[in-house]
Amino acid sequence: MRTGGRASTTRRRRWGRAVAGPAGAALLLLLANGAVPAHAAGRPDAAPSGSRAAVADTERAPAYGRGSVVSVRRVDVLDRDRVREQLSPYDLNAPAAEYGVVTYVVVYRTIDAAGRPTVASGLVAVPRGGARTQRVLAFEHGTTVEKVGAPSGERADDNRAFPLFYAGAGYFTVAPDYLGLGLGPGRHPYDHAASEASASVDLLRAAREPARREGVRLDERVLVTGFSQGGHAAMALAKALDAGADPRLTLGGLAPASGPYDLEGVMLPAAMGTTGDARAVNLALGYLVLGWNAARPLYRHPEEVFLPDQVANVLRLFDGRHTEEQILAGLPDRREALFQAEFLAGRNEAAGRFLAAMRENDTTCAWRPRVPVVLFAARGDREVPFANTESCARTLSARGADVRVTDLGDIGHYPSGIGSAPLVLAWFADHT
Repeated sequence: MRTGGRASTTRRRRWGRAVAGPAGAALLLLLANGAVPAHAAGRPDAAPSGSRAAVADTERAPAYGRGSVVSVRRVDVLDRDRVREQLSPYDLNAPAAEYGVVTYVVVYRTIDAAGRPTVASGLVAVPRGGARTQRVLAFEHGTTVEKVGAPSGERADDNRAFPLFYAGAGYFTVAPDYLGLGLGPGRHPYDHAASEASASVDLLRAAREPARREGVRLDERVLVTGFSQGGHAAMALAKALDAGADPRLTLGGLAPASGPYDLEGVMLPAAMGTTGDARAVNLALGYLVLGWNAARPLYRHPEEVFLPDQVANVLRLFDGRHTEEQILAGLPDRREALFQAEFLAGRNEAAGRFLAAMRENDTTCAWRPRVPVVLFAARGDREVPFANTESCARTLSARGADVRVTDLGDIGHYPSGIGSAPLVLAWFADHT
Protein backbone atom coordinates (compact mmCIF):
# COMPACT_ATOMS: atom_id res chain seq x y z
CA MET A 1 0.00 0.00 0.00
CA ARG A 2 1.19 3.48 -0.78
CA THR A 3 1.66 5.76 2.19
CA GLY A 4 3.19 8.73 0.45
CA GLY A 5 0.56 11.32 1.05
CA ARG A 6 -3.12 11.93 0.84
CA ALA A 7 -5.25 10.63 -2.01
CA SER A 8 -5.98 12.93 -4.90
CA THR A 9 -9.33 14.63 -4.53
CA THR A 10 -9.72 14.72 -8.31
CA ARG A 11 -10.42 11.00 -8.28
CA ARG A 12 -13.52 11.79 -6.26
CA ARG A 13 -14.73 14.37 -8.77
CA ARG A 14 -17.82 12.89 -10.38
CA TRP A 15 -19.66 15.31 -12.60
CA GLY A 16 -17.78 18.51 -11.82
CA ARG A 17 -19.10 21.75 -13.20
CA ALA A 18 -19.94 22.18 -16.82
CA VAL A 19 -20.92 24.99 -19.13
CA ALA A 20 -24.58 24.68 -20.04
CA GLY A 21 -24.99 24.87 -23.78
CA PRO A 22 -27.73 24.08 -26.31
CA ALA A 23 -26.71 20.43 -26.69
CA GLY A 24 -26.50 19.87 -22.96
CA ALA A 25 -29.81 21.62 -22.46
CA ALA A 26 -31.42 19.29 -25.01
CA LEU A 27 -30.33 16.17 -23.14
CA LEU A 28 -31.52 17.71 -19.86
CA LEU A 29 -34.86 18.67 -21.43
CA LEU A 30 -35.31 15.13 -22.69
CA LEU A 31 -34.86 13.85 -19.16
CA ALA A 32 -37.02 16.51 -17.56
CA ASN A 33 -39.93 15.75 -19.90
CA GLY A 34 -39.60 12.01 -19.35
CA ALA A 35 -39.36 11.63 -23.10
CA VAL A 36 -37.47 8.60 -24.32
CA PRO A 37 -37.75 8.40 -28.12
CA ALA A 38 -40.14 5.72 -29.32
CA HIS A 39 -37.39 4.14 -31.40
CA ALA A 40 -35.04 4.01 -28.42
CA ALA A 41 -36.36 0.69 -27.21
CA GLY A 42 -34.64 -0.87 -30.20
CA ARG A 43 -34.43 -4.64 -30.41
CA PRO A 44 -36.01 -6.66 -27.58
CA ASP A 45 -32.67 -8.32 -26.90
CA ALA A 46 -30.87 -5.01 -26.43
CA ALA A 47 -32.04 -4.26 -22.91
CA PRO A 48 -30.23 -1.41 -21.13
CA SER A 49 -27.93 -1.94 -18.20
CA GLY A 50 -29.61 -2.49 -14.86
CA SER A 51 -32.47 -4.36 -16.57
CA ARG A 52 -34.50 -6.90 -14.64
CA ALA A 53 -32.56 -9.65 -16.40
CA ALA A 54 -29.40 -8.42 -14.71
CA VAL A 55 -31.07 -7.72 -11.37
CA ALA A 56 -32.66 -11.16 -11.28
CA ASP A 57 -29.25 -12.81 -11.42
CA THR A 58 -28.37 -11.03 -8.20
CA GLU A 59 -31.36 -12.52 -6.44
CA ARG A 60 -31.23 -16.19 -7.43
CA ALA A 61 -29.31 -19.01 -5.84
CA PRO A 62 -25.61 -19.02 -6.74
CA ALA A 63 -24.79 -20.32 -10.22
CA TYR A 64 -21.50 -20.76 -12.05
CA GLY A 65 -19.82 -21.40 -8.70
CA ARG A 66 -20.49 -17.79 -7.70
CA GLY A 67 -18.50 -16.78 -4.66
CA SER A 68 -16.05 -19.66 -5.01
CA VAL A 69 -12.41 -18.73 -4.59
CA VAL A 70 -9.98 -18.63 -7.49
CA SER A 71 -7.02 -17.40 -5.42
CA VAL A 72 -6.26 -15.90 -2.03
CA ARG A 73 -3.09 -13.95 -1.34
CA ARG A 74 -2.05 -12.58 2.02
CA VAL A 75 -0.77 -9.03 1.51
CA ASP A 76 0.08 -7.43 4.84
CA VAL A 77 0.26 -8.26 8.53
CA LEU A 78 0.07 -4.95 10.40
CA ASP A 79 0.20 -4.30 14.11
CA ARG A 80 -1.96 -1.54 15.62
CA ASP A 81 0.71 1.16 15.34
CA ARG A 82 1.33 0.29 11.70
CA VAL A 83 -2.40 0.51 10.96
CA ARG A 84 -2.52 3.97 12.50
CA GLU A 85 0.52 4.98 10.48
CA GLN A 86 -1.17 3.80 7.29
CA LEU A 87 -4.29 5.83 8.13
CA SER A 88 -2.64 9.10 9.13
CA PRO A 89 -2.12 10.53 5.58
CA TYR A 90 -5.87 10.36 5.07
CA ASP A 91 -6.90 12.11 8.31
CA LEU A 92 -8.43 8.85 9.53
CA ASN A 93 -6.82 9.37 12.90
CA ALA A 94 -9.68 8.55 15.21
CA PRO A 95 -8.80 6.23 18.10
CA ALA A 96 -10.81 3.51 16.34
CA ALA A 97 -7.63 1.70 15.26
CA GLU A 98 -7.48 -0.61 18.26
CA TYR A 99 -6.41 -3.76 16.43
CA GLY A 100 -3.76 -4.91 14.05
CA VAL A 101 -4.99 -6.02 10.63
CA VAL A 102 -4.22 -8.84 8.21
CA THR A 103 -5.14 -8.08 4.59
CA TYR A 104 -5.91 -10.50 1.77
CA VAL A 105 -6.49 -10.05 -1.95
CA VAL A 106 -9.18 -12.46 -3.09
CA VAL A 107 -10.03 -13.39 -6.69
CA TYR A 108 -13.40 -15.12 -6.97
CA ARG A 109 -16.06 -16.27 -9.40
CA THR A 110 -19.05 -14.06 -10.06
CA ILE A 111 -21.23 -12.89 -12.95
CA ASP A 112 -20.78 -9.94 -15.25
CA ALA A 113 -23.41 -7.27 -15.77
CA ALA A 114 -25.17 -9.42 -18.37
CA GLY A 115 -25.25 -12.47 -16.08
CA ARG A 116 -22.38 -14.38 -17.68
CA PRO A 117 -19.58 -16.09 -15.69
CA THR A 118 -16.54 -13.96 -14.92
CA VAL A 119 -14.12 -13.27 -12.08
CA ALA A 120 -13.62 -10.26 -9.84
CA SER A 121 -11.32 -9.29 -6.99
CA GLY A 122 -11.44 -7.49 -3.70
CA LEU A 123 -9.71 -6.80 -0.42
CA VAL A 124 -10.51 -8.56 2.85
CA ALA A 125 -9.16 -6.98 6.05
CA VAL A 126 -9.22 -9.13 9.19
CA PRO A 127 -8.72 -7.69 12.69
CA ARG A 128 -5.91 -9.33 14.66
CA GLY A 129 -6.51 -10.27 18.26
CA GLY A 130 -10.20 -9.44 18.16
CA ALA A 131 -13.22 -11.51 19.02
CA ARG A 132 -13.38 -15.11 17.82
CA THR A 133 -16.71 -14.31 16.14
CA GLN A 134 -16.37 -11.09 14.19
CA ARG A 135 -18.94 -8.69 12.82
CA VAL A 136 -18.81 -8.29 9.04
CA LEU A 137 -18.67 -4.87 7.40
CA ALA A 138 -18.85 -4.30 3.64
CA PHE A 139 -17.17 -1.11 2.45
CA GLU A 140 -18.01 0.07 -1.08
CA HIS A 141 -15.39 2.38 -2.60
CA GLY A 142 -15.71 5.62 -4.56
CA THR A 143 -15.16 6.46 -8.21
CA THR A 144 -11.99 4.87 -9.57
CA VAL A 145 -10.95 4.79 -13.23
CA GLU A 146 -7.62 3.00 -12.84
CA LYS A 147 -7.68 -0.77 -12.21
CA VAL A 148 -4.84 -0.58 -9.69
CA GLY A 149 -6.70 2.13 -7.77
CA ALA A 150 -9.33 -0.30 -6.48
CA PRO A 151 -9.02 -1.60 -2.87
CA SER A 152 -6.92 -4.63 -3.85
CA GLY A 153 -4.62 -2.61 -6.12
CA GLU A 154 -1.13 -1.31 -5.58
CA ARG A 155 -2.29 2.32 -5.86
CA ALA A 156 -5.44 1.97 -3.79
CA ASP A 157 -4.67 4.97 -1.56
CA ASP A 158 -7.85 5.87 0.38
CA ASN A 159 -9.69 2.92 -1.18
CA ARG A 160 -7.37 0.81 1.00
CA ALA A 161 -7.36 3.22 3.95
CA PHE A 162 -11.10 3.03 4.59
CA PRO A 163 -11.12 -0.79 4.91
CA LEU A 164 -8.10 -0.58 7.23
CA PHE A 165 -9.96 2.00 9.32
CA TYR A 166 -12.96 -0.29 9.82
CA ALA A 167 -10.88 -3.42 10.34
CA GLY A 168 -8.73 -1.57 12.87
CA ALA A 169 -11.92 -0.91 14.81
CA GLY A 170 -12.58 -4.66 15.02
CA TYR A 171 -14.81 -5.31 12.00
CA PHE A 172 -14.08 -8.09 9.50
CA THR A 173 -14.06 -5.81 6.46
CA VAL A 174 -14.83 -6.80 2.88
CA ALA A 175 -14.05 -4.25 0.14
CA PRO A 176 -15.09 -5.24 -3.40
CA ASP A 177 -13.17 -3.85 -6.36
CA TYR A 178 -16.38 -4.19 -8.48
CA LEU A 179 -16.32 -5.67 -11.98
CA GLY A 180 -13.50 -4.65 -14.30
CA LEU A 181 -11.32 -3.08 -11.58
CA GLY A 182 -8.51 -4.62 -9.56
CA LEU A 183 -7.73 -8.01 -11.11
CA GLY A 184 -11.08 -8.33 -12.86
CA PRO A 185 -11.15 -8.51 -16.68
CA GLY A 186 -12.91 -6.14 -19.03
CA ARG A 187 -14.38 -2.69 -18.61
CA HIS A 188 -15.84 -1.44 -15.33
CA PRO A 189 -19.65 -0.88 -15.54
CA TYR A 190 -19.57 2.38 -13.63
CA ASP A 191 -22.50 3.08 -11.28
CA HIS A 192 -24.25 -0.08 -12.47
CA ALA A 193 -26.39 -1.13 -9.51
CA ALA A 194 -27.00 -4.79 -10.35
CA SER A 195 -23.33 -5.64 -10.87
CA GLU A 196 -22.23 -3.60 -7.85
CA ALA A 197 -24.57 -5.79 -5.80
CA SER A 198 -23.70 -9.14 -7.39
CA ALA A 199 -19.93 -8.58 -7.19
CA SER A 200 -20.28 -7.56 -3.53
CA VAL A 201 -22.48 -10.49 -2.52
CA ASP A 202 -20.09 -12.92 -4.16
CA LEU A 203 -17.06 -11.42 -2.40
CA LEU A 204 -18.89 -11.80 0.91
CA ARG A 205 -19.20 -15.49 0.07
CA ALA A 206 -15.55 -15.78 -0.97
CA ALA A 207 -14.38 -13.95 2.18
CA ARG A 208 -15.17 -17.03 4.23
CA GLU A 209 -11.85 -18.48 3.05
CA PRO A 210 -9.66 -15.73 4.61
CA ALA A 211 -11.81 -16.02 7.73
CA ARG A 212 -11.09 -19.76 7.86
CA ARG A 213 -7.37 -19.14 7.45
CA GLU A 214 -7.41 -16.64 10.33
CA GLY A 215 -9.48 -18.94 12.53
CA VAL A 216 -12.42 -16.57 12.99
CA ARG A 217 -16.15 -17.10 12.73
CA LEU A 218 -18.31 -14.57 10.93
CA ASP A 219 -21.56 -13.06 12.09
CA GLU A 220 -24.18 -13.60 9.40
CA ARG A 221 -25.39 -10.00 9.71
CA VAL A 222 -23.60 -7.69 7.27
CA LEU A 223 -23.11 -4.00 8.04
CA VAL A 224 -23.01 -2.00 4.81
CA THR A 225 -21.40 1.36 4.14
CA GLY A 226 -19.68 3.14 1.27
CA PHE A 227 -18.66 6.53 -0.01
CA SER A 228 -19.40 8.40 -3.25
CA GLN A 229 -20.02 5.78 -5.95
CA GLY A 230 -19.79 3.44 -2.99
CA GLY A 231 -22.88 5.05 -1.48
CA HIS A 232 -24.80 3.95 -4.56
CA ALA A 233 -23.16 0.51 -4.41
CA ALA A 234 -23.93 0.20 -0.69
CA MET A 235 -27.62 0.83 -1.30
CA ALA A 236 -27.61 -1.75 -4.12
CA LEU A 237 -25.86 -4.36 -1.95
CA ALA A 238 -28.11 -3.74 1.04
CA LYS A 239 -31.20 -4.04 -1.15
CA ALA A 240 -29.95 -7.37 -2.51
CA LEU A 241 -29.12 -8.73 0.95
CA ASP A 242 -32.51 -7.69 2.29
CA ALA A 243 -34.15 -9.48 -0.65
CA GLY A 244 -32.36 -12.72 0.28
CA ALA A 245 -29.49 -12.76 -2.22
CA ASP A 246 -27.71 -15.31 0.00
CA PRO A 247 -29.57 -17.39 2.59
CA ARG A 248 -26.55 -17.31 4.92
CA LEU A 249 -26.31 -13.52 4.93
CA THR A 250 -28.66 -10.89 6.29
CA LEU A 251 -28.56 -7.12 6.33
CA GLY A 252 -27.47 -5.94 9.76
CA GLY A 253 -27.07 -2.19 9.21
CA LEU A 254 -26.87 0.45 6.50
CA ALA A 255 -24.96 3.74 6.67
CA PRO A 256 -23.74 5.05 3.28
CA ALA A 257 -22.16 8.45 2.66
CA SER A 258 -22.47 11.03 -0.14
CA GLY A 259 -23.86 8.71 -2.78
CA PRO A 260 -25.11 9.68 -6.27
CA TYR A 261 -28.50 8.09 -5.71
CA ASP A 262 -30.36 10.27 -8.22
CA LEU A 263 -28.50 10.59 -11.52
CA GLU A 264 -31.54 11.75 -13.46
CA GLY A 265 -33.07 14.15 -10.97
CA VAL A 266 -29.94 15.63 -9.38
CA MET A 267 -26.61 14.74 -10.95
CA LEU A 268 -27.36 15.44 -14.60
CA PRO A 269 -29.17 18.75 -13.99
CA ALA A 270 -26.35 19.88 -11.70
CA ALA A 271 -23.80 19.06 -14.39
CA MET A 272 -25.68 20.69 -17.23
CA GLY A 273 -26.70 23.76 -15.30
CA THR A 274 -23.45 25.09 -13.83
CA THR A 275 -20.27 26.66 -15.11
CA GLY A 276 -16.73 25.37 -14.96
CA ASP A 277 -14.77 22.38 -16.22
CA ALA A 278 -16.68 20.49 -18.93
CA ARG A 279 -13.91 17.88 -19.02
CA ALA A 280 -15.16 16.48 -15.71
CA VAL A 281 -18.64 16.07 -17.16
CA ASN A 282 -17.17 14.45 -20.27
CA LEU A 283 -15.31 12.03 -18.03
CA ALA A 284 -18.41 11.06 -16.04
CA LEU A 285 -20.72 10.73 -19.04
CA GLY A 286 -18.09 8.91 -21.08
CA TYR A 287 -17.39 6.51 -18.20
CA LEU A 288 -21.10 5.79 -17.79
CA VAL A 289 -21.74 5.25 -21.50
CA LEU A 290 -18.78 2.91 -22.01
CA GLY A 291 -19.42 0.98 -18.80
CA TRP A 292 -23.15 0.57 -19.32
CA ASN A 293 -22.60 -0.45 -22.94
CA ALA A 294 -20.35 -3.22 -21.66
CA ALA A 295 -23.28 -4.32 -19.50
CA ARG A 296 -26.08 -4.10 -22.07
CA PRO A 297 -25.71 -2.62 -25.57
CA LEU A 298 -26.51 1.07 -25.78
CA TYR A 299 -25.13 1.39 -29.30
CA ARG A 300 -24.07 -0.75 -32.23
CA HIS A 301 -21.11 1.47 -33.07
CA PRO A 302 -19.40 3.98 -30.72
CA GLU A 303 -19.82 6.65 -33.41
CA GLU A 304 -23.50 6.78 -32.42
CA VAL A 305 -22.37 8.45 -29.18
CA PHE A 306 -18.89 9.89 -29.77
CA LEU A 307 -17.58 11.98 -32.65
CA PRO A 308 -15.61 9.80 -35.10
CA ASP A 309 -12.34 11.62 -34.42
CA GLN A 310 -12.75 10.98 -30.66
CA VAL A 311 -13.65 7.27 -30.63
CA ALA A 312 -10.10 5.91 -30.57
CA ASN A 313 -9.10 8.54 -28.01
CA VAL A 314 -11.98 7.70 -25.66
CA LEU A 315 -11.43 3.94 -25.87
CA ARG A 316 -7.72 4.46 -25.18
CA LEU A 317 -8.26 6.75 -22.20
CA PHE A 318 -10.87 4.53 -20.52
CA ASP A 319 -8.80 1.35 -20.72
CA GLY A 320 -8.35 1.00 -16.95
CA ARG A 321 -4.67 1.92 -17.14
CA HIS A 322 -5.00 5.72 -17.24
CA THR A 323 -5.39 7.88 -14.15
CA GLU A 324 -8.23 10.35 -13.76
CA GLU A 325 -5.80 13.20 -14.25
CA GLN A 326 -4.61 11.68 -17.54
CA ILE A 327 -8.17 11.17 -18.74
CA LEU A 328 -9.16 14.74 -17.90
CA ALA A 329 -6.11 16.07 -19.72
CA GLY A 330 -6.90 13.97 -22.77
CA LEU A 331 -10.58 14.86 -23.14
CA PRO A 332 -11.95 17.89 -25.05
CA ASP A 333 -13.01 20.91 -23.02
CA ARG A 334 -16.49 21.01 -24.58
CA ARG A 335 -19.22 18.36 -24.68
CA GLU A 336 -19.90 19.19 -28.31
CA ALA A 337 -16.30 18.27 -29.14
CA LEU A 338 -16.71 14.76 -27.69
CA PHE A 339 -20.32 13.66 -28.18
CA GLN A 340 -22.48 13.41 -31.26
CA ALA A 341 -25.08 16.19 -31.49
CA GLU A 342 -27.78 13.55 -32.10
CA PHE A 343 -26.85 11.82 -28.85
CA LEU A 344 -26.78 15.02 -26.79
CA ALA A 345 -30.08 16.11 -28.30
CA GLY A 346 -31.68 12.75 -27.50
CA ARG A 347 -32.52 12.02 -31.11
CA ASN A 348 -30.93 8.60 -31.59
CA GLU A 349 -31.38 5.11 -30.15
CA ALA A 350 -28.21 5.35 -28.10
CA ALA A 351 -29.52 8.41 -26.24
CA GLY A 352 -32.83 6.73 -25.48
CA ARG A 353 -31.17 3.59 -24.21
CA PHE A 354 -28.75 5.62 -22.10
CA LEU A 355 -31.58 7.55 -20.46
CA ALA A 356 -33.57 4.37 -19.84
CA ALA A 357 -30.49 2.76 -18.27
CA MET A 358 -29.99 5.82 -16.07
CA ARG A 359 -33.52 5.51 -14.74
CA GLU A 360 -33.08 1.82 -14.01
CA ASN A 361 -29.89 2.53 -12.08
CA ASP A 362 -31.70 5.21 -10.07
CA THR A 363 -33.71 2.64 -8.10
CA THR A 364 -31.29 1.74 -5.30
CA CYS A 365 -33.38 3.67 -2.73
CA ALA A 366 -36.73 2.24 -3.91
CA TRP A 367 -37.29 -0.37 -1.18
CA ARG A 368 -38.08 -0.75 2.51
CA PRO A 369 -35.09 -1.84 4.61
CA ARG A 370 -35.85 -3.91 7.67
CA VAL A 371 -33.12 -2.10 9.64
CA PRO A 372 -32.77 1.58 10.57
CA VAL A 373 -30.84 3.57 7.96
CA VAL A 374 -28.69 6.67 8.26
CA LEU A 375 -27.54 8.65 5.21
CA PHE A 376 -24.48 10.86 5.65
CA ALA A 377 -23.87 13.80 3.32
CA ALA A 378 -22.64 17.40 3.34
CA ARG A 379 -24.57 20.47 2.23
CA GLY A 380 -21.29 21.96 1.08
CA ASP A 381 -20.66 19.11 -1.38
CA ARG A 382 -20.63 20.51 -4.94
CA GLU A 383 -19.54 17.26 -6.62
CA VAL A 384 -22.30 14.95 -5.37
CA PRO A 385 -24.94 17.46 -4.25
CA PHE A 386 -26.80 17.03 -0.96
CA ALA A 387 -30.04 16.78 -2.95
CA ASN A 388 -29.06 13.20 -3.85
CA THR A 389 -29.36 12.22 -0.20
CA GLU A 390 -32.59 14.16 0.28
CA SER A 391 -34.06 12.36 -2.75
CA CYS A 392 -32.99 8.95 -1.41
CA ALA A 393 -34.40 9.68 2.04
CA ARG A 394 -37.76 10.71 0.55
CA THR A 395 -37.92 7.54 -1.53
CA LEU A 396 -37.05 5.30 1.43
CA SER A 397 -39.48 7.11 3.75
CA ALA A 398 -42.31 6.82 1.22
CA ARG A 399 -41.89 3.06 1.47
CA GLY A 400 -42.02 3.07 5.25
CA ALA A 401 -38.31 2.90 6.04
CA ASP A 402 -36.83 4.14 9.32
CA VAL A 403 -34.35 6.60 7.81
CA ARG A 404 -32.56 9.68 9.00
CA VAL A 405 -30.14 12.09 7.34
CA THR A 406 -27.00 13.44 9.01
CA ASP A 407 -25.80 16.70 7.46
CA LEU A 408 -22.02 16.98 7.79
CA GLY A 409 -22.14 20.70 7.07
CA ASP A 410 -20.34 23.10 4.78
CA ILE A 411 -17.56 20.78 3.68
CA GLY A 412 -16.61 19.29 0.32
CA HIS A 413 -17.10 15.85 -1.15
CA TYR A 414 -13.90 14.07 -0.10
CA PRO A 415 -14.01 15.57 3.42
CA SER A 416 -17.55 14.23 3.76
CA GLY A 417 -16.21 10.70 3.28
CA ILE A 418 -13.49 11.19 5.88
CA GLY A 419 -15.87 12.93 8.30
CA SER A 420 -18.52 10.26 8.03
CA ALA A 421 -16.25 7.28 8.81
CA PRO A 422 -16.17 7.59 12.63
CA LEU A 423 -19.88 8.42 12.60
CA VAL A 424 -20.56 5.22 10.68
CA LEU A 425 -18.78 3.28 13.44
CA ALA A 426 -20.79 5.06 16.11
CA TRP A 427 -24.06 4.34 14.27
CA PHE A 428 -23.29 0.65 13.91
CA ALA A 429 -22.27 0.44 17.59
CA ASP A 430 -25.52 2.08 18.74
CA HIS A 431 -28.09 0.75 16.26
CA THR A 432 -27.06 -2.79 15.28
